[in-house]
Amino acid sequence: MAESGKEDLAAAFKTELFNDTIYVLTPHGKVLSLPTGATPIDFAYALHSSIGDRCRGAKVEGQIVPLSTPLENGQRVEIITAKEGHPSVNWLYEGWVKSNKAIGKIRAYIRQQNADTVREEGRVQLDKQLAKLTPKPNLQELAENLGYKKPEDLYTAVGQGEISNRAIQKACGTLNEPPPVPVSETTIVKQSKIKKGGKNGVLIDGEDGLMTTLAKCCKPAPPDDIVGFVTRDRGISVHRKTCPSFRHLAEHAPEKVLDASWAALQEGQVFAVDIEIRAQDRSGLLRDVSDALARHKLNVTAVQTQSRDLEASMRFTLEVKQVTDLPRVLASLGDVKGVLSVTRL
Repeated sequence: MAESGKEDLAAAFKTELFNDTIYVLTPHGKVLSLPTGATPIDFAYALHSSIGDRCRGAKVEGQIVPLSTPLENGQRVEIITAKEGHPSVNWLYEGWVKSNKAIGKIRAYIRQQNADTVREEGRVQLDKQLAKLTPKPNLQELAENLGYKKPEDLYTAVGQGEISNRAIQKACGTLNEPPPVPVSETTIVKQSKIKKGGKNGVLIDGEDGLMTTLAKCCKPAPPDDIVGFVTRDRGISVHRKTCPSFRHLAEHAPEKVLDASWAALQEGQVFAVDIEIRAQDRSGLLRDVSDALARHKLNVTAVQTQSRDLEASMRFTLEVKQVTDLPRVLASLGDVKGVLSVTRL
C-alpha cells in the first residue's frame, strides 16, 4: 500500500464513531477489527486459532515488538510463529489479551490441561482403591452404577473429590452382591424397623431422634461422609468430613465431635447443595444454564451472579435426593456454550 494511502486509511480509522474498536492490517493488506487495547496476541488469534497458539513474536511496521504491546489503528502487523506450540498461561494472567476469542481459546487450553491432570490423578487414586478388592469390578459397570457414562468421567469425579471412597466401596459391594432372594414377611417386618433419622435423615452414634442441623457452610447430602459437632443452640450440626469449617471447630474442641451417618431416607426427601459455574460472559448465558437445569427437573432455591473482566460467576443452590445425582447435572452444565468450569462447593 502506498504511504499516502496508508495515511488516509489511518486517518479514516481515527474518525471511527466506535472508539472501542481498532482496525489493523495484515502484511497482505487485509483489515482486521480488534477491541481497543488489543495486542499482537489478539491479532494472531483473529487470523487463526492455530496461529494464536503458536505465536512467539510480532513485528509492527516492520519492527519487532513485545507481545504485550497495545496495537493502534492502521498499523501493519506480522506474527512470528513456531512450528508447534501452545498458548502461554501468562498471556492471560498478565492481561495481554483483550479479545473474547483469544481469552476463550487460552482458557480452554488451561481447562483442558487441568482436566487431564485431574483425570489422571483420579485414575491413579481409583486404581489403588480397586486393587484391594477381589474380584475387581468392571470399570464400565462401576461408572454406570455411580451415575457416569464412562470410566473417564468417574476418574475426573474422583480427582475433583466429588465422590468419596465410601461411595465407591458401596458401589463395588452392590456389583458383587449375589442375586436377590424372594422377600419374605420376616424381611418386610425387619425393614419396617429401620431408623429414619428424623427430618434430616441423620443418625448420631447410630441413634435417631436427636436434634440435628445440616451445616450451611458445606451443605452435606447422601452419600457424603458426614460427622456431627455439638453446638450451643442448634443441637448437633452435621458437616461433610472434608468441610474446612468443621476441621477448624474439631481442632479447637475435639470433645464435641460425634460420629454421624445417613439413615433410610423418607419419601420425597431432598437436600440442598451449592454449585458454582464460571463462564465467558455473554448474552443469554443465564437462560441457557437455567434451561440445562430444567431438563434435569431440579428445583433451584437460590441464585447469585456476578461478572468481572468478561467472566461470569454464578452460584446455584439446588435440591437433590443425593449427591450421586450431580455428575450428570454438572456434565450437562459443562456443555453449555462458554462454560469454563462447574464445581460443587
